[in-house]
Amino acid sequence: MTDNTLEIYALTNYSVIDKFNLMTKLQDQEDIPSSGNPIAEKNDPTFQKIAEREYKEVLDKAFTEHQIEEKTAKQRINEKDPEFLKLYGEKNINNDLKADKVKHKDIKIQNMPIADKIKYEKNELIRFILFEQINNGWFGENVKALIPTKHEELNRNIDLIVEFFDPEKKETFSMVIDVTFFGDEELGKKLSIIRDGIKKEVLEKVIYFKTTREEKSDYQDRLRKDAFKQRSAQKKFENENIFLSVKGMPRFIIGFDNVTLMAILNIWSSKDNENRLKKHVSKILFTHEILEQIPVFETLAKRFFSLNTEIQREILNKYNKVFETINIIEKTELDKMTPDRQQEVKKFLQKEETLQNILKIIRSKQFLEGQYTTDKKGR
Repeated sequence: MTDNTLEIYALTNYSVIDKFNLMTKLQDQEDIPSSGNPIAEKNDPTFQKIAEREYKEVLDKAFTEHQIEEKTAKQRINEKDPEFLKLYGEKNINNDLKADKVKHKDIKIQNMPIADKIKYEKNELIRFILFEQINNGWFGENVKALIPTKHEELNRNIDLIVEFFDPEKKETFSMVIDVTFFGDEELGKKLSIIRDGIKKEVLEKVIYFKTTREEKSDYQDRLRKDAFKQRSAQKKFENENIFLSVKGMPRFIIGFDNVTLMAILNIWSSKDNENRLKKHVSKILFTHEILEQIPVFETLAKRFFSLNTEIQREILNKYNKVFETINIIEKTELDKMTPDRQQEVKKFLQKEETLQNILKIIRSKQFLEGQYTTDKKGR
């Protein structure tokens, strides 16, 4: 099976999570019932068993060969960055890191139960692919991604920070991403965290933040002034760990289902992967998932807010900024496509199971009325 066949298949034909790269292999399996379709029926237990085994093998291979853990660690913002040491003091940073070790048990991947290992590998692969492709120019030179510190990931469930720069307005703004995938049983909780934050007039706060912008003096100075205002107002700074922070980043849930992930991994491991990934439909999936979430969050904000305060207006303004920017990006990508390709993408989005799962939740009466509950982990 060629790479193109797999991508077309992922675009148009699948409807269950186990249908990924078995089109040819299943034709050679004598014990697979044939129905004139190269893919066995989704309810066939033999198919499911082979699919699960193949899926684990593909994940393990991609995770290991691409050295995902090592590359992620190398690209992370570092809590011990000289800038943070100067601003916050080593003692305060060490307090955070010590608290993380107590609060969050570090389990090596080789010691994880198989279900946890699959979840971990999927999350890390999706996160690193998004990080790499955004910084390779998926959305242009003015959109960059950062992998946050381990502290932010553990305590705030932030997988990526995406930073936008408007060259005309000389303005920088950011959003945070929580990576997910089809089958995440706590997706409702993740989305409810965003909803409940809006109700409390709170967007995402990132403590250890470094902008990607080279022209960062004014931006960083403004952030530092805000941080020092917070610090001077805090009597027990060393205990409370109120550091340089960026408040008010909108949070979004982004994810791929298993077929989409398999298609991306297949291309990612092939020759000329950079050019092919620039055209891959997962780029539209990323923008579309954000564009679908924003109107719901804005509707909730207008329901919760009187819009009489600066904070309330600022929250809506930040969602509007992200929407306008992402909408232009998506429209530009779609305009490059032929009408036939646009139809393929439309079919793909209608069948992409993580996207459909997100839509099902945020459009539900339960979610809009606040009946989904959140837990302390938010995962």
